[in-house]
Amino acid sequence: MKAYFDKQVQLVERHCNETTDLKVSALKEATTLAKAAMEVRLESMNNFRDDLRDQAKTLYSRQEHDLYAEKVNDQIQNHQSILDQLKGKAEQSTVMIALLMSSIATILALIDFVRHIGG
Repeated sequence: MKAYFDKQVQLVERHCNETTDLKVSALKEATTLAKAAMEVRLESMNNFRDDLRDQAKTLYSRQEHDLYAEKVNDQIQNHQSILDQLKGKAEQSTVMIALLMSSIATILALIDFVRHIGG
């Protein structure tokens, strides 16, 4: 009877050891897979961080933007001023043409009047 129980205890111990070994092996494999996945994820995060760093180097700061915007606005105002001046000259030339036409009409009317009176 003692031999039977000893044999049963040995079987249970062997089964427990095998089960423990399987669990430890599975845990090691899961840890290895998780570590590999984490390394891939961290590498991806590092690449993203590097991309952001590169992007930040190529973008210009708010101060640079403000200076550029001010320069562009000054150029726009300068061009607007030139356009206004050209428009004013165009209106002045229109006035001069109208004045010339009215002067010609006045001269022709005077000539006709003088002919009428003298003739």
